[in-house]
Amino acid sequence: MNSLKLSLFLILSCSFATFAEKVLSENLYTFFSIFNGYYSNKVQRVVDELDAEVEDEHDGISVIWRPVEIAAFPDNWTLYLEQSVNGVINRMNILIYSEDEFGVIHGQVLNVKQPIDYKPKQYEYADLTNVELESPTPQPECEVLFTWLEKNVIVGSYPDCISKNNRRTPAPYSFTVTCQTFTAFVCSPSTFEIFARLPYIFYKKRRYELPAQWTEGINFTVPCNF
Repeated sequence: MNSLKLSLFLILSCSFATFAEKVLSENLYTFFSIFNGYYSNKVQRVVDELDAEVEDEHDGISVIWRPVEIAAFPDNWTLYLEQSVNGVINRMNILIYSEDEFGVIHGQVLNVKQPIDYKPKQYEYADLTNVELESPTPQPECEVLFTWLEKNVIVGSYPDCISKNNRRTPAPYSFTVTCQTFTAFVCSPSTFEIFARLPYIFYKKRRYELPAQWTEGINFTVPCNF
């Protein structure tokens, strides 16, 4: 009888531990709430054409950062990234996020296998759940890092996970994220995007809801009055 009670206790303990590990922290909840959406630098492109004194030029870029549950990684916090440069798909990634004891947010990058004739923004949420990956293993040299500058302001770096020559060099992209915008400074002239003196400036055009399973049972304050 005692043996049966012990076995039952261990089963319940393990089940509770597994559930606890999947609870979204307030830090990650705020991060995903702010840094998600469909973004474009269309406004900046207009300024580039009008401001002859600066003589700066930026590619036309749209970016999707969408929290999504991936069937292959049910115990992880995952986000879909899609970047189009001048109408051409440049990046399709799944990022697996975690945070360390100091509140720094780490992202591991997985490449999505791009379907033939895929058009920007074609994937719906249901498509992303079972999206096909080039490899289920993250690239070891491609870790994304974010930390907090102040309330609702995030800074971070993003490595070049496309060019094999750049993976071991310092991260060529530097980010600052606010409630409605993010900027990306291209720190290297060897990236796919045009190297510009001013950072790329993106405005949020659409915001996505977090997956319902992530927010079930939590009661955090929604940032930025979303």
